[in-house]
Amino acid sequence: MSTDDDNRLTTKLWLDAHLRQFTARGQAFTIAHRGDDQRGSVILKIFRGRSEGCTILSRAYGPEGEIGWLPALDGRAVPEPEADDYLARLIARDPDVWVIEIESRDGSYPFSGKVL
Repeated sequence: MSTDDDNRLTTKLWLDAHLRQFTARGQAFTIAHRGDDQRGSVILKIFRGRSEGCTILSRAYGPEGEIGWLPALDGRAVPEPEADDYLARLIARDPDVWVIEIESRDGSYPFSGKVL
């Protein structure tokens, strides 16, 4: 799938395609908040383990239109309650956002695109 194809897909269709791949690979994930099907933003909450905490990434577009990820909370891992508080404030401001929770001990995320 090319970057141009990603930019034309609705958020729900884009997520459905990725989440089906996760299921096939056995990747653990949860849709913690369902946003707008057409144009909702996508936020990843990456759970790195009880002692490591969580990192938050927001889907964004780079200067050439490529999908990338912007780190929230200065890119640092935070305790899960702090991550949940951040996400609750975000959802209160933008209820159209999708929040996908992923378990990843090494902090990686199974989506295409680099951290911007």
